[in-house]
Amino acid sequence: MAIGPSGTSDIGNRALLSFIRGFVAQYDYEVVSEEARANVLRVVLQKKT
Repeated sequence: MAIGPSGTSDIGNRALLSFIRGFVAQYDYEVVSEEARANVLRVVLQKKT
C-alpha cells in the first residue's frame, strides 16, 4: 500500500494518481484501488502476473 500527500482538488488528485500509475507500471505493478480523503491519496498496488 502506498500512502502519499494529495492535493486539495480533484484535478490534483487525478494528476497525482496518473503519475503513480505510470511510475509503478515501470516496475510491473498496477493500481487496484485508490481512495482520496482528508488530503491523503491512498493507493493499493498489485504486482502484474
